[in-house]
Amino acid sequence: MNDAVTGGGYATIGTVISVDRDKLAQTATNHKTRFRSVDLAEALRAREERRRQMAEIRQALL
Repeated sequence: MNDAVTGGGYATIGTVISVDRDKLAQTATNHKTRFRSVDLAEALRAREERRRQMAEIRQALL
């Protein structure tokens, strides 16, 4: 998940933002996955929104 060549010699063609890693990990076999470009500001907004949602869930469980 870095923007560099991996130890195996394969070039990294993209990076998945942290907010979407759980969605990607749960993708069913043979399911098509589409990627779209986001800038840093959009990635940071998505991360902040996810943190806010998780905080609300934690609060509701107390």
